[in-house]
Amino acid sequence: MSAGATPAGAFVEGPRGPLYATVHPAAGDGATEGVVLVAPFGEERQDAHEVLRSLALALSAAGVSVLRFDLYGTGDAAGAWEDATPTGWLDDIAAMASLLRRETGATRVGLVGLRFGATLAAHAAAQCEADWVGLVQPVLQGDAYAMELLRAYLAAEMALHKKAGTTREALLARLAAGETVNLFGYGYTPTQHAELGAMDTAKALTEWGGKVLLVEVLRTATARQSKDFAALAEALGPRLTHVQPVEAQSLYAEGKVRQVEAPEVTRRVLEYLAARKEQG
Repeated sequence: MSAGATPAGAFVEGPRGPLYATVHPAAGDGATEGVVLVAPFGEERQDAHEVLRSLALALSAAGVSVLRFDLYGTGDAAGAWEDATPTGWLDDIAAMASLLRRETGATRVGLVGLRFGATLAAHAAAQCEADWVGLVQPVLQGDAYAMELLRAYLAAEMALHKKAGTTREALLARLAAGETVNLFGYGYTPTQHAELGAMDTAKALTEWGGKVLLVEVLRTATARQSKDFAALAEALGPRLTHVQPVEAQSLYAEGKVRQVEAPEVTRRVLEYLAARKEQG
């Protein structure tokens, strides 16, 4: 891939095998800012694809080099889903941050993730030597998210078949016994469950110590704000910028209208980058 070429996907070498990546070169000359976008987990990745692509295009047009990619075992990347692990994905992110620096000459690289992608970005920040991290609707506690995934799967089974073929307790017992379970068509492994459950976004960010943009997306201007996000903002203090854009529809779940962009989220990310530039 060439930073001066029209954005196009290509297979690049990853830690465990080829990953599929797309570099969006920065418009203009002398760009120093770069961003690696990190996609969500499982089904949320599919629904968020166009939103992340539109964000990449907007950042590129604003003079920021951007890299989007498929994590190992997902999308067009090498490997089977069942062989992928959250900790292995951290190595993927670090490799893509290095690739972005080589391809574009970016000297200041941030990681921007959505949902569990934000969680991965927080945990990969130190390894990537990231200058900043952007968290869009991040998963804060991996263990709670793991339970949420299981509940959502059972609710979908109930809606589709008028009954659930199993229970959360039965799924947990199978995982504890070393079995892989079906989750929305994905083979959800005991290793994935354990590693996902051990992730703590606030702890990772505290240990890292860098600058953070927290994007809490609200459905309406009067929507109830997250107490967990407020607690994260208080814990990280002045190194965290907390913004609350309003988007009428979820960025990562199927809705009445297919979400292809998130204009308010994009605007807030661009404003944050502009402020960083002014601060030097």
